[in-house]
Amino acid sequence: MRFRHIIIALLFLSACGDQDPSKGSKNPIVDVGVVDMGPDLAPDVGPDGIPLRVGTFNVRRFFDTVCQSNACASGDYELQLSTAEFDFKAQKLATAIDAMDVDVISLQEVETQAVLDGLMSKLQTPYTIAKIAETGGTASLDVAVLSKGTLIETRNHKDVPLKRPDGSNTSFAREFFEVHIDLNGHRVVVFAAHFRSQRDDDPGRRFAEAEAAGLIVHATAAEFPNALVVLAGDLNDTPESDPIQALLAAGGLTLLTQPGLWTYGSFSSTEQIDQLIMANSSSIWVDEGMPVAFDDGSGSYGGSDHRALAATFRFPE
Repeated sequence: MRFRHIIIALLFLSACGDQDPSKGSKNPIVDVGVVDMGPDLAPDVGPDGIPLRVGTFNVRRFFDTVCQSNACASGDYELQLSTAEFDFKAQKLATAIDAMDVDVISLQEVETQAVLDGLMSKLQTPYTIAKIAETGGTASLDVAVLSKGTLIETRNHKDVPLKRPDGSNTSFAREFFEVHIDLNGHRVVVFAAHFRSQRDDDPGRRFAEAEAAGLIVHATAAEFPNALVVLAGDLNDTPESDPIQALLAAGGLTLLTQPGLWTYGSFSSTEQIDQLIMANSSSIWVDEGMPVAFDDGSGSYGGSDHRALAATFRFPE
């Protein structure tokens, strides 16, 4: 771990030079094909390389049946679901996730382990890992990871000190959750992320989250050069935004997008705020036409207000 800490420290120092901290260096955006409007149009698996599919999905305010905040009336932040309402939501999300046919998925806005367990009970996909990174706050909506394979380790980064461009201190809005998995002998590292919302906006905090996240992902990729390393989550900013460009400025990272791709909004006003970002590798590649968005025809997916996103990566035979 000492080697990893040295890498992160050096990367943070290198990011604090004379460059204007509010402007990340512009990394090229990958153009990988045409948008896929749903699971029925997902491309077939090709013959070259061993496929592994990673997804991200903001499931939208998935609370359990217990009112933790003592304020669960109509219009309050926390929703207290009845058992029937909880089961209905879990089944609808499970059906949507099963249709994505992913090996690993990052979820956002999950309240508790009980919620994750309820979702797992409805899934047909044989996930063997279900981990939530609870922040401990009352009625907090947190990030989680579902995966096939064997869990190697998890790492938390919420306590990493961050600085806004104006020099003020801040922190990750939710846990920046790092999950290491062994999938058929391959190490896969997924960072589950959910950056600061644009509601009651604090763009400086989101910039600080993105800048630090890029350095952390870069450090893990350097520590495990043969692993597939993917940041997957709702980053609440578009590919061309300053925060996302600051994240990519850490180097060795590629944001997966394509013309017309969107994950949030309506058919008249849309944007891609959910992202898949991979650490570059000489031996792991992304299928052409990736990522794909999943939509149930309403401009969203599985009862959420977001579309889900997935990409197929390939390891050499």
